[in-house]
Amino acid sequence: MNLALIIAGGCGERMGCTPPKQFIKIAGHPVLAYTLKKFQAHPAIDAICVVALAGWESYVREIAETYNLTKLRHITTGGKTGQESIFNGLTELQKHYAPTDFVLIHDAVRPIIPNTIIDDAIKTATKYGNAVSATPCFEALTQNNGTEFITHQNLYRAQAPQCFELGKILDIHNRAQKQNITNSITSATLMMQMGEQIFFCTGSNKNIKLTTPEDFEIFQAILNNEPDEYNFNN
Repeated sequence: MNLALIIAGGCGERMGCTPPKQFIKIAGHPVLAYTLKKFQAHPAIDAICVVALAGWESYVREIAETYNLTKLRHITTGGKTGQESIFNGLTELQKHYAPTDFVLIHDAVRPIIPNTIIDDAIKTATKYGNAVSATPCFEALTQNNGTEFITHQNLYRAQAPQCFELGKILDIHNRAQKQNITNSITSATLMMQMGEQIFFCTGSNKNIKLTTPEDFEIFQAILNNEPDEYNFNN
């Protein structure tokens, strides 16, 4: 089975807004609804679990009912860090699914997720054991001291989804906790910290994480340009 684990446990401190950014309405619909709709519609996704910000679990259930998200079968509560939130979601999925099932870990605030990215994540993970959506880095990079540049030719920007066997990634999280690694940025970075190799799959420059007000402006522009792709009546 292919499971989607949607992380909606953040409070959006960099946005400085209420409600949290995953629940902000764009064109009348919460950001989370756009993201869930993509996984609901994908034929290879069998079930969805949302890790919700504490106190927002009932609103996630309301979203599921409003948008007829029948694949959303599990809702659990997030933790103090992204790593803890992912662990909570994996622990919930472990109760219901096999260790060999694939789990696609995805940010609630990455709503621009075409089928091709989900397809390639599953295909790559099936072949290599894991898959991390990524795009090449083309910008010039520098250290924050302003005196040293880093060559970008071999650098990639990791995105989501990140796809793993459920049992494998849960074991990685358990091992990390025993080593007091508690705040890794993503499961991909956690895998590398634990000495595991990751494998890249298709990403997209449009697959942005809505973090700043400017990101929301970009998303609104994409909605305006591709209305049929994000039409909830489809």
